[in-house]
Amino acid sequence: MNDLELIAAKFVDQEVPKGKEYLMLYFDQPMQRTFISYYFCFPAFALQSTAFFHRMLSEHTGMYCSLRIVQTWLKRVRDMETVVKRATASCDLSLLHRIKSGHMPWTKIRKIINA
Repeated sequence: MNDLELIAAKFVDQEVPKGKEYLMLYFDQPMQRTFISYYFCFPAFALQSTAFFHRMLSEHTGMYCSLRIVQTWLKRVRDMETVVKRATASCDLSLLHRIKSGHMPWTKIRKIINA
């Protein structure tokens, strides 16, 4: 994304990438949706420190949230993507369906990650 797109705040209206729409079922609040759009618009920021991503998110969107909540959201997105990759690799279609339809609670996703 170039500087003009950043100034125009194109990331606010940006859709999630194809195949990642299921995340919107888990992040359904306006603040969370802004986070998800920003996360996919600036993936390089998320690869740096969480504090840096939090600061950039706050500065670019004007949205204030605590560092702790951004850490939680980042972990959830990464865990969700990991579980989807594992389910796809192992051809576990029932797990994939439950996740992509929004019927998989976070506690079960955490158990899959920790297993």
